[in-house]
Amino acid sequence: MFFNVQVYKTFIEEYDGVDNGIARYDGEPKYSISSTVSARVQNLNIKWYDTDRSDAAEMTKFTAAMEMIETEFKDKLSFLTKGWLPARAIVKSAIHKRYEYDDHGRIIEFSQSIPWKSHLFELEEEYEIMDKILYVIYSSNPNQWILQVCPKTTTKFFNLLLDRTESWYSIFNAKRFTRNVAWRTR
Repeated sequence: MFFNVQVYKTFIEEYDGVDNGIARYDGEPKYSISSTVSARVQNLNIKWYDTDRSDAAEMTKFTAAMEMIETEFKDKLSFLTKGWLPARAIVKSAIHKRYEYDDHGRIIEFSQSIPWKSHLFELEEEYEIMDKILYVIYSSNPNQWILQVCPKTTTKFFNLLLDRTESWYSIFNAKRFTRNVAWRTR
């Protein structure tokens, strides 16, 4: 059920909303998005100025639209099964290890960038630890780490790039990361 909900939320819901005329937000948009699924499918329709408006031409356009959607759906399923779902176990493990880095359990660490936000929100709720984890740190390459302040929602974030060769004035005790990161602190 959990996986089915994620497939719906990240792929099918958009189609349902468009098909049923449900607005994505209330109020006036601040900008226009012209590359939605609906727009891309609509771009494959026969244009008013096309000279070939036969059933065969229409079927060719329809087939192209179906193939585009099929490719996107397969890509989404591939990401969810190979990337997003396995990342949940990594986030869960990091939550359980969070006291290794900070006595208050405010920091979780990953060895690389992973899709963590939705998992963190869900697991915080499941473990009843909402708003306890404040920072996520992960390596973006061998010489650089990224610190993200945990957002209030999955759509907002703040990054700090941390270079191993530079001093960093931390808001938490960076010395706890010395087994992983050779930061110099003041």
